[in-house]
Amino acid sequence: MSLSSPTDDEQLNKYLSFESNDFRWKGTSDQLKRFFAEDLKLSGKWNSPSGGVWSFSTKEYEVKWQKSTRLVVVRDTTDKFMLNCLMKSLANDNLNDNSAADLNDSSVKAAASLCDDHVETFEESINDKLDCILKTLSDLKQISTLQEQNKSLKKSVDDLEFKHSSLMSIASELKNKIKTLEDEKSGLITALKLVSCEAGKYDETCKDVYPKKCEKMG
Repeated sequence: MSLSSPTDDEQLNKYLSFESNDFRWKGTSDQLKRFFAEDLKLSGKWNSPSGGVWSFSTKEYEVKWQKSTRLVVVRDTTDKFMLNCLMKSLANDNLNDNSAADLNDSSVKAAASLCDDHVETFEESINDKLDCILKTLSDLKQISTLQEQNKSLKKSVDDLEFKHSSLMSIASELKNKIKTLEDEKSGLITALKLVSCEAGKYDETCKDVYPKKCEKMG
């Protein structure tokens, strides 16, 4: 894809200029096709989608030439290869045409300015993407922190549920022990009453154990 001089004496790149931040082609469509094939050494498909408009396209890029003589790079997936080709051709035209040195110098400066604009736009795009990535990473970090906090809270809830379950189990055991103690107390009281009655002490406490015997004694 290197640049070279045309195969005949005609300098086709003299029809290429850079004006008002746009590339211009002031030759014919046939001369434009020869310029792409001979000067730029590029092969692709030419078609005319509408009157006065010609399109040169490949898998990587597409260039349109309009009635207003504007030459527009509408697509380029090769890191601005097409833009570089056109700017190099302008530079070669400066070297080959001394009679138009001032005009060509202006074109090269304009093309260089366009290149600077593209670089600045590219840098801004990269910076925007970096800011977006940093924001995404910050959001992910916050999400990770929230997930850790949620995990810690869940563990605390699990611990509280375990402690609650343990306390409920202890309370149930204490309740059973209290009931057992109450039953043992009741049994001891009854035993004491029996001993008292058997010893002949028929008082009011004996009536619950030997009611009939106590009546006879009374």
